[in-house]
Amino acid sequence: MKRLSTIIMALALVLGMSQCKKQETPTNGNSGEKVYITLNVSNSESLAVNVNDNGGRHAVAPNLGVIQFTNGDKLYVGNNGKYVGQLTYNNGAFGGTLYYPTSGDYLHFYFLGNAELSEALPETIEEGTEITSRTISIADQTSNLPVLCYGHSSQPYTGTGSNYTAVLEYKCALVRFNLNKETDYKCTLSNMPTEATISFATTAGDGFTPIAKTSTTGTIDLYREEGNTGVRWAILLPGTNLSAAGNVSGAPSGTLNANQFINSGITLINPEFAAPDPANAVKTSGGVMTQFSVSSTQKVYFSRANLRFGVNAGQNGSTNPGWSLHATQLDEHEDYYGQHNPSSQNPSSDMDRICWGRLSNDGGNFAYPPGGNWIYPDNSDLTGDNDWGSVLTGDGNNNWRMLTASEWNYLFNGTARGTRRFLKVRIGIPMALADIYGPAGFRFGVLLLPDNYNGAGLSMKDKDNKTYSFNNSNKGFVLMKPLQADGSDDVSKMLNAGAVFLPGLGYRNGDDQVIQQYQQYYYYNMSDWQDYGYYWSSTHVNSYGVNETDRMAKVLYFDDSSVNTGLDMFRRRGCCVRLVWDAN
Repeated sequence: MKRLSTIIMALALVLGMSQCKKQETPTNGNSGEKVYITLNVSNSESLAVNVNDNGGRHAVAPNLGVIQFTNGDKLYVGNNGKYVGQLTYNNGAFGGTLYYPTSGDYLHFYFLGNAELSEALPETIEEGTEITSRTISIADQTSNLPVLCYGHSSQPYTGTGSNYTAVLEYKCALVRFNLNKETDYKCTLSNMPTEATISFATTAGDGFTPIAKTSTTGTIDLYREEGNTGVRWAILLPGTNLSAAGNVSGAPSGTLNANQFINSGITLINPEFAAPDPANAVKTSGGVMTQFSVSSTQKVYFSRANLRFGVNAGQNGSTNPGWSLHATQLDEHEDYYGQHNPSSQNPSSDMDRICWGRLSNDGGNFAYPPGGNWIYPDNSDLTGDNDWGSVLTGDGNNNWRMLTASEWNYLFNGTARGTRRFLKVRIGIPMALADIYGPAGFRFGVLLLPDNYNGAGLSMKDKDNKTYSFNNSNKGFVLMKPLQADGSDDVSKMLNAGAVFLPGLGYRNGDDQVIQQYQQYYYYNMSDWQDYGYYWSSTHVNSYGVNETDRMAKVLYFDDSSVNTGLDMFRRRGCCVRLVWDAN
């Protein structure tokens, strides 16, 4: 039976140079046996990266270039050309069992900063097993900087009592990026090497490359310190040409070296536009986390609900007048009889049928009731501050936008989206659910289905138990079974699966302020089913009108018998706005 021996070693951690080497005398261990070793960490238990000393695994303080080990960190060990085990950090020391090390070669130590391995390295190793390499990915650095280090014991392993020390050195570069525009959202570098090969295949000394980048390139998601929205950090591989990222300025010429520490002079340009983070946007702004193709190359996420101006319903729970999204997709709370003064920038009651665009110098607080003279941007498409997406700034971003007319058309007619693209429906809202979904009664509208939706889990029965199909037809609609509090109805299932509902709410006339072509239908009044939906696009129409009040823009229009993704509409009229966030 093989005997288990213990060796105690000292581990010094440095940035580019050797530091103190604490000497310890190990107990005897014989070549070819299992050996339990303990490495006491010197140099204040740190490797020259301390962001805030509270990280889960090797907290990093980039400003100082110092890494602080934390319990659970791993050191992987190689010997005689193969992987022989791993050591785990606990309260000041690394400890663990090495399996069948042999004399004549060094003990090679690899700290991989919890980077993602292509295949996990086992904690126990059967005799005769040979693992010579692994590939690691450094692409995701959002919560952890994957610092890469290597060092070998000060002298070859002998299997007998001896003094050993080891010095780990960086095999990566640590780089700071100042943002030219602060943001909470994910920032990325493109065209960067994202993988490295970890080689255990050596039998002596330094005559090999223990950690080397591969030819794989991609996107690296950068690390942000808690509370710091103006700086990002990255671990980059030796041989990386930082200027290839394309969205940086001040990058050093040539390629990066191991042990390189750059903490100033590099700027990341327009970071939130370089890598918008839809998941984070949904969390803070509200949105539907399924993708919808709006062209052959562009996908989007929809906002949670229609845009509205509330007299006491601003963003983030504010009770001041301002812009926000309705609470649910079925919501509509505009006063049907409300009269908005077109000579005043703000309405006297809530409004969700709004004019085509906004002025870029309005301060972000004007609602532009239909019929005013200030609401007609130049005769061009809406972009930037003129786009209604720009009013949702309370979440720290300006990435919401309106769809173009061609994008609306692709949503409804693009065959690449699959065979089930939309379904026109009338939805029953019981009185018991009116507080959640708006006024009780029937809500007419369009259910837009995510790309290649398969309808799994649906009963496929309408109110009269007739089977319905997603035929993308302009004709007719399906009278659905009423919404259920437990979500068991088909509409709730589709919404929970990521469908988008566009309620048909008519439009508000820009002359007399009356809402046209919309009526709330109650259960006791079902004689006239016709309703209409109007949703602005960002696309202008320049073939109408010399006067501003005669100018038009494109809208998505639908009723119970037709869909038109490019109808001309006077810009002074109030239509619905549904915003999107680019997913790629």
